[in-house]
Amino acid sequence: QQILSELLLFRAEHPEFYRELTPYSPVATLFSPRIRDYQGTPVLPRHQEAVHRAGYPVRGLSAMHLDQESLAEIDYLLAEHVMALDDAAVKLLQQWIHDGGSLIGTDDIAAYNAIGVLRAAPPEPLREAMITTATTEDFVDTLTSLEVPNFRGLFNEGNDRFVEKCVYNKADGSIVLHLINHGSTIDTSWKLSVPNAIPLENKAVQAFLPGGKAGGTALACEQTGNGCLLTMPPMDAYAVILISED
Repeated sequence: QQILSELLLFRAEHPEFYRELTPYSPVATLFSPRIRDYQGTPVLPRHQEAVHRAGYPVRGLSAMHLDQESLAEIDYLLAEHVMALDDAAVKLLQQWIHDGGSLIGTDDIAAYNAIGVLRAAPPEPLREAMITTATTEDFVDTLTSLEVPNFRGLFNEGNDRFVEKCVYNKADGSIVLHLINHGSTIDTSWKLSVPNAIPLENKAVQAFLPGGKAGGTALACEQTGNGCLLTMPPMDAYAVILISED
């Protein structure tokens, strides 16, 4: 209850971190409630946590509301056992791949149509154009091999912690990172790797924590070949990083 109260107070004190945000992520996960209805498969795919743990911010795309606009915002689409798709969605995905998108998925994609009827012939052009995976780990390995930008946490006691990163653009050009700690309190400083895709040169980088300094804490940045290492303060359940013009 104390953590929840602190989070609610933090949100009330910093509405700018939650309003008029656009997700920053070249990666999305395709999901469909029809999977649960027709095949008994969970709506949220198993790869989701593994991809988050590997430092990839991922947005969700519903197969029931797939359109050209939503696909135009991403470069990589993950599809694990998305077995029920209508014909329009199949055509949209084929065109998106033709335009340069990368579909990473299991080979049972679109085996059924929108009402759960097994297709007489699977959509071979779609399956042939995508990058086929077999296991949950394959999704992370494929993103790594494609050199997709990610945000990694480096901890003194080992790197098996799970700090989820949600990244957003703001209309004023600043970037907001929401960090969600899914484990115990991080008692010591740690490092957060920010990829070159988000340049930090001549930027002000501040961390805001519930119960912390009202104006945030300036973060030190160490340049590396792949981007920048931010020295993060200890944190409990949640923190926000603001990257803005210096």
